[in-house]
Amino acid sequence: MSRWGEDNFDSDCASDYLTGILLKLEGSINECLSLSKDIDIFNFGEARLMPACELLVTLGKAYPQIVVPFLEDKPIADWRDKYLKVFDEKAGDVMDKDFKQERRKIIAATFSDLIGMYNSY
Repeated sequence: MSRWGEDNFDSDCASDYLTGILLKLEGSINECLSLSKDIDIFNFGEARLMPACELLVTLGKAYPQIVVPFLEDKPIADWRDKYLKVFDEKAGDVMDKDFKQERRKIIAATFSDLIGMYNSY
């Protein structure tokens, strides 16, 4: 039986549409982290991985009933650890020290927001 509600994502089809978007975001993250060169992970990480994570946070705040269950089995801490390791190794090549430190804080906060969604849902 189909589910219907007043909100934009309160029907099965709309919920499935949002899940499709979430799958694309997750795919971008996994694609980036599976690259073979750390410099490629860094470049794609700044261009795709971190924007995808930020979109997951934003969507999670707006639609936690869909996003939080979607993220439950995702290795977010592993994503964070791998990306921050590469960031720490490669960012100094293209960022000055102060910018790198501020950028790292934002990256860490984004992952903390993703992980913290479980506690607030």
